[in-house]
Amino acid sequence: MLAAPLAGQRPQLLRAISSLRTGDWRERYVRWVGLERNDLLPKAAPAVQFESDPRLSSLRRALYFDQTSWLPDNVLERTDRMTMAASLEARAPYLDHRLAEFVSTLPDEQRVRGLAGKWILREAARPLLEGLVPRKAGFRIPVGAWLRGELSDFLLEHLRGADSLTRSYYDTAVLDRTLNEHLAGRRNHEEILWTLLNLEIWQRAFRPA
Repeated sequence: MLAAPLAGQRPQLLRAISSLRTGDWRERYVRWVGLERNDLLPKAAPAVQFESDPRLSSLRRALYFDQTSWLPDNVLERTDRMTMAASLEARAPYLDHRLAEFVSTLPDEQRVRGLAGKWILREAARPLLEGLVPRKAGFRIPVGAWLRGELSDFLLEHLRGADSLTRSYYDTAVLDRTLNEHLAGRRNHEEILWTLLNLEIWQRAFRPA
């Protein structure tokens, strides 16, 4: 019921809503950050493992996953690649090991309060940032619009065409439904389609002779 009016919204919002139905917080968390198993694959990959001490709180176990997987394998890697591509030098000051060691000793209530994350950082920075209007903004590229517009034929040729090298990897009925929903504007599948398109391009560029 929620999918139609929210079709034009960011995929993160739809993920957040759909993940609310997931009872296990670990599975819900990996769905929220976009690492969930996908119906496109006939054999779903195993769920992400949270290997921290099971006696820790769910917040600390989620943070452990962030620090050992999501941060080095996604956020930092993307920042590094995109800034280097633009001849920029980026720094991550909060990763100083002394600061990280100190923050790891703080209780949960100094990290999250209600719906406010990074609570202690926000409180410490409030006097410095008071009055600033712009909100934090990450890298945002209109991939969804491109795939419906000037890249739509390119997308279909690569994922649905006879020369596609990766189409056989997926459940083709699910893939075609995903393509149709996105191209018709009923759902925003930009993240998964962009990933599949890049995998197909990579396969064509580096497949064995």
